[in-house]
Amino acid sequence: MHEEKSSGDDDKSLVHSDYQIRWKNYRRFEDTDWITIKPITILIGANNCGKSSILAPLLLLNQTIKSNDTETPLVTRGRLIDAGNYKDFIHHHEENRNLFLGLRFHLHENRKANKPVGSYPPGAIELTFSKGREAHQLILNKYELYDIFKRKYLSQSLNKSGKYSLSGNISYSKMSDREKAAVLKSEVVNFLFSPTSTLYSLELPSDESEESEVERFSEEFSHYLRAIGYAFSEIRSLFQNLSYVGPLRKKIERYYRIASETPQTVGPQGENAPNLFRRNYENLKHDVDRWVKHFEFGDSLHFDDVNDDIFQLFLGSGDQRVNVADVGFGASQVLPLIIQALAAPPDSLTLAEQPEIHLNPRLQCALADLFVHMANNGHRVLVETHSEHLIMRLRKFVANGDIKKDDVALYFLERDGDRSVIKQVNIENNGHINTESWPKGFFDDALREALALASAQAKIRSK
Repeated sequence: MHEEKSSGDDDKSLVHSDYQIRWKNYRRFEDTDWITIKPITILIGANNCGKSSILAPLLLLNQTIKSNDTETPLVTRGRLIDAGNYKDFIHHHEENRNLFLGLRFHLHENRKANKPVGSYPPGAIELTFSKGREAHQLILNKYELYDIFKRKYLSQSLNKSGKYSLSGNISYSKMSDREKAAVLKSEVVNFLFSPTSTLYSLELPSDESEESEVERFSEEFSHYLRAIGYAFSEIRSLFQNLSYVGPLRKKIERYYRIASETPQTVGPQGENAPNLFRRNYENLKHDVDRWVKHFEFGDSLHFDDVNDDIFQLFLGSGDQRVNVADVGFGASQVLPLIIQALAAPPDSLTLAEQPEIHLNPRLQCALADLFVHMANNGHRVLVETHSEHLIMRLRKFVANGDIKKDDVALYFLERDGDRSVIKQVNIENNGHINTESWPKGFFDDALREALALASAQAKIRSK
């Protein structure tokens, strides 16, 4: 990740760390605690423990950021996810509970702060929502920013008059009356405060130009604008580079309409994969062909335009070629993942839900190869899976040194009474995992014994 710019020599070594997410009171999760998003993050667990819900908060934030409806603080019914009404997704269906979503996007864990709060940029955002007047409506109650050392930067809370009052390290009392009024009048853009909307609320004298007024902003108001502006930019950038591939990709079609716009991702069902490949053919062709060979689908993937409106996808093998629609079902499930992995921008985050569905063990292992390739090329992938083959392959990569153990996070979910909890499982340098820590019922007995044997052998070799 890129370095944090600073004018002070003491700050030159500050670097951006892994993302962390946390939420409270979403469905079965009363509190997930902070979950670290590594280059490869794997979520596993038994059935009915809430695995599908663990990606939901990220999808909610993502579809909100990309929504044209900027007045809605959290879009709960969108293209990526339909969470239903507030009562449907709030923990225990208790509407008096608040929904909490937290995101740490830049933190520094290994140094002590040597400057006061406000000297460093925001590194985390915490949002608290409550139920609105209508069943599906949410209200943003509190918006809090923390610096990269987890110290509270500012807090904006909704007061009884329907305005957001400001507190925290930034001194509201040191602002001018017009600056205070602008802060109170500033509106939430989705779930973020925008410096642009705050400046629009600033009442400038008719005989003053905006440029001359800016020069006389108080230091506190300038700090406020910089803080919310930085958070606004970083959060929007993060979610603009987030993609989601759902558990079932669409079956490959024989013909495709040529899209009028270039898709940014393959889409939740992989529906945009053919057009994304066609529009980025020259950039993707070489690497896509390499992975087509790796998955043993053929030697190459290419397209032919039938006319100005229609094109077809073909897999080539030697002198032969075949329409992808005539290839096995596995290709339709894997090709969108390959294209998304190779088309994703640097520092992107891809969410993949049960990518192994309808794939044989060999292809499931090859998925792990693809994910390691993504991680080693500056991307992040968050995978919700049932595949023991994928996990075993990742252990092998760690043991062989193909990926650092610190670049892989493994979490399992299990039920604890009427709620779900998340626990991290540590992978050692030799790929060893304590099999006793696996959730009950996740692996069958035969595989559990194989894991135990492999782990015991790894321990003996490491002595």
